[in-house]
Amino acid sequence: GDVYKRQDQYAVALALVVDGKPVMGVLGCPNLPHDQTNPEGGKGVLQAAVKGKGAVEIRLDDPKARPRTLRVDGVTDPKEAVVCDRVEADKAAQSTIDRAAAHLGTDKRLHLDSQAKYAAVARGDASIYYRDASKGSQKAWDHGAGVPVVQEAGGKVTDGKGRDLDFGRGKYLKKNHGIVATSGAIHDPAVEALKEAKKPPKVEVPEGMLDFSGFHEEPLEGWEW
Repeated sequence: GDVYKRQDQYAVALALVVDGKPVMGVLGCPNLPHDQTNPEGGKGVLQAAVKGKGAVEIRLDDPKARPRTLRVDGVTDPKEAVVCDRVEADKAAQSTIDRAAAHLGTDKRLHLDSQAKYAAVARGDASIYYRDASKGSQKAWDHGAGVPVVQEAGGKVTDGKGRDLDFGRGKYLKKNHGIVATSGAIHDPAVEALKEAKKPPKVEVPEGMLDFSGFHEEPLEGWEW
């Protein structure tokens, strides 16, 4: 509700899932700019994809507009990748995403919410969409439409461990840990960066701090052990 009221990004999404795999997806993004380099220009797009048939985008404000083929960006160097960031960021998840981006060596960001992030990756506005989440916490309807759109535009989508997404387990992606959607060429480095970002930080112990060589082994006077 708040996203709609603020006129931020939101998406109306529809997916067809067959045997646990989304084979068709439609994303309606009323506030997504036609051209991300001109965010104050025309807005509103519809993206659609069918497995094996590619993905297209059409403007919503022009009844005579013709669909254009969607294609992900051609980034091959992770340092050049643009990472999608949430506008209303969960601090813990955002910290993980920031660390993953740091591992990749990029500080490039595109801020937007909802499945519009899939739309941004599909048309080359962004290179990576991370969704840091615990196992089985992601709702199928939050990703079902965006996945085939990115895939048919030439990108790749897995969970945070590099495994295929399984939409055949009911309302939730019960077997998957988070989401990684990319333009394809940098997918493996993006997954590895997320894995590194989720590792507990190493604690450096100053030399000598754990030296117990002088520890008094005998009970201290007046103490009962």
